[in-house]
Amino acid sequence: MSFVDGMGKYFKRFIKRLEAIEDYLVFMPRLEPHNSPDAYGLPYEKVQLQSDPKLSCWLLAYHAAAPWLIYFHGNDSNISHILGYASQLRNLKLNIMLAEYRGFFFNEGKPSEEGFYADAEAHYDYLIRQDISPKNIIIYGYSLGTGVATDLASKVEAAGLILEAPYTSIPEAAKARYQFGFIKHLIRHRFASIDKIAHINMPLLIMHSRFDLSIPYHLGEKLFRVAQEPKQFVKLSGSHNSIVNGQKSHEALKAIKDFLQQYHLGD
Repeated sequence: MSFVDGMGKYFKRFIKRLEAIEDYLVFMPRLEPHNSPDAYGLPYEKVQLQSDPKLSCWLLAYHAAAPWLIYFHGNDSNISHILGYASQLRNLKLNIMLAEYRGFFFNEGKPSEEGFYADAEAHYDYLIRQDISPKNIIIYGYSLGTGVATDLASKVEAAGLILEAPYTSIPEAAKARYQFGFIKHLIRHRFASIDKIAHINMPLLIMHSRFDLSIPYHLGEKLFRVAQEPKQFVKLSGSHNSIVNGQKSHEALKAIKDFLQQYHLGD
């Protein structure tokens, strides 16, 4: 083997290792169960979607006539980690679909940007096949899930879009967090919400904390500036994960309740 061939093989292995590290840092898939809806006294149904790979998710029904909220969670978690907050959302008289991605919790497959987009459409399509009107569907994304929610909202009809702790793109978020300008050129997974938000035509609520150390606050502001009206921006307190941990859920829930009332979504 020549020196050039040897260096080429070494470089390919190096790139594959970098890609594996990026995949882990972006997605951090969590497989282990944390809690069950039974622990919260929540009636639920586990349903399997018509997708490839096969995906399962949880439905937390409130009332047949109530709006449906599709919730896309962030990385380093799965739907069993967010049941406390999901229970509070359900108390706003909403049916909740806790969307789960490929490679997370009980689902097969390998996480990827395009795969997550396909997963989101599969969840939405399931509701449509149940004769749920798009005017009765609200799309909600948190953290990494904001990129998934934004992409879905750019493709389908829905009653509204809620983004909590959003970013403009993964490369820009990484650059802002780690302060290395070159890092944005190394990232394959884009989740470029900044390129899609202006094409979304539905009421928008963005919530972001000024003390968010994971996804900088100014990225949420930048995304908001590009978005079309009608739109609202609500400043939250607490850390990046404090909604899921319950520390600032009252602020978010109030903002969501006001949003629902303003656009006559539900009671």
